Amino acid sequence: MGKLAVNYNGVSSAQFVSIDVKSTYWLVVVQFNGTMRKKSIILFILLLCMAFGVVCYVTWMRGIEEAIHFIKEDSPREILWGESLAEKDFVELDSSARDATVLFHYDDSIINKEQLLTVTVSCNGYKTSRAFNLTIVDRDPPIIKYTGPVKIESDPNVRLSDYLKVYDVRPYDKVVFDLQEKDGDKAYRYYEYTCDENNQTCSFDEDAVGVHTVHISAYDGHGNQAYKTIKIIVTSPAYH
Repeated sequence: MGKLAVNYNGVSSAQFVSIDVKSTYWLVVVQFNGTMRKKSIILFILLLCMAFGVVCYVTWMRGIEEAIHFIKEDSPREILWGESLAEKDFVELDSSARDATVLFHYDDSIINKEQLLTVTVSCNGYKTSRAFNLTIVDRDPPIIKYTGPVKIESDPNVRLSDYLKVYDVRPYDKVVFDLQEKDGDKAYRYYEYTCDENNQTCSFDEDAVGVHTVHISAYDGHGNQAYKTIKIIVTSPAYH
């Protein structure tokens, strides 16, 4: 059986098929290259936008950073016991950081000892902190006042503490803190007293008739102490 061959203007059917395949291939190649070029352009634009956004963000953060000025100190900060602190004592803010939040904390029960105070500033996602050395100062000793008479009739129920007023004054706002007579070994802010040279316990019974020297000591818990010496005459009771 013979083969059928078709000729058209001198071009065989096999040649037609070959030409059509080649045209299809190059068409696909052109379409693929066009698609890839579009995707590359889109990707490039996206990367460019991201880079621009990063630059803008970094510039914005740097502007906030430059708007926060921590106060420089060459020596530890000292404040009086009772004095309070504000953010302006540690940091100054320009207008671009007006929305900033300033937080700090310190222990106002630590007196006459240096402590570390950390100031943290937060503004629109930016956060920074700085440490300061702080000392709350109290150099004033407690005050001892004797309000009783010079002569006391002997009475076993009488206590010297009934005639003593011992207190501490906070230096900044003059708030008064009463000191109590020492009771136990764990007293923090207290006073105590003894009589005569042998530091014996003061008593006012009949055996105590005579002149006594009373030594009073007061401690405010901040390392400050006060001392006072008074003379008391214990007399025999007056019988009616």
